[in-house]
Amino acid sequence: MAKAFILVKKEQIGENMLRLELSPKDGKPLQFKPAQFVNLGLMDKGKIVKRPYSIASSPDSKNLEFCIKIVGGEFTSLLPPLKTGTEFSVDGPFGPAFYDEKKDFVLIAGGVGIVPMMSILRYRARRKGGQVILFYSAANIKRMHYFEELRAFSQLPGIKIFFSLSREVCGGWPFHCGRFEHKDFLANLPSPGKFNYFACGKKEMVDEMREILLSIGAKPELSHFEGWGV
Repeated sequence: MAKAFILVKKEQIGENMLRLELSPKDGKPLQFKPAQFVNLGLMDKGKIVKRPYSIASSPDSKNLEFCIKIVGGEFTSLLPPLKTGTEFSVDGPFGPAFYDEKKDFVLIAGGVGIVPMMSILRYRARRKGGQVILFYSAANIKRMHYFEELRAFSQLPGIKIFFSLSREVCGGWPFHCGRFEHKDFLANLPSPGKFNYFACGKKEMVDEMREILLSIGAKPELSHFEGWGV
């Protein structure tokens, strides 16, 4: 059954991206696991329009956070003019609850694929647990969302983060340039077969990561892949 949530904050971050913060109308937080998603719904011309979106907030948080790319579709075209106080319906959560903070995880995100990773990292940052290693690639710095928060996470024990810009001249950029390749994972992952893996991004990127990870010893049963597009 859908829950009613109220828009309490909306801000533009990066190129064609909106960050939304929704608060439960009844004051009771939604119960979910890191990296799960929900169906967000809005009324438009007498009908409800729904789309699935990953949750960026930690399960510890009362409010839900989403980072949504505005692509001009039926749902996203409704978002830019919205005012605080707008009511959303939230169905869910959905998706496997695969993250276990006691285990070691490698996270691989491309672009807005960072959103479910934020749920994991925010959850992990507030408790002891297994090692988390994030490889995060974006086309340019404007599309590298949550950059400062991620840099702060990288200072915490047990969390390591590698950044990369894939389509930008990297003069002055202190991190990796170009796509992550076999050698980057081999150089930074001791015993690849011991980790759990989660990759999220465009289908082309996720398929490439699947091939690379399995070739270096990742176990299929410990690997989770989410890609979109053709």
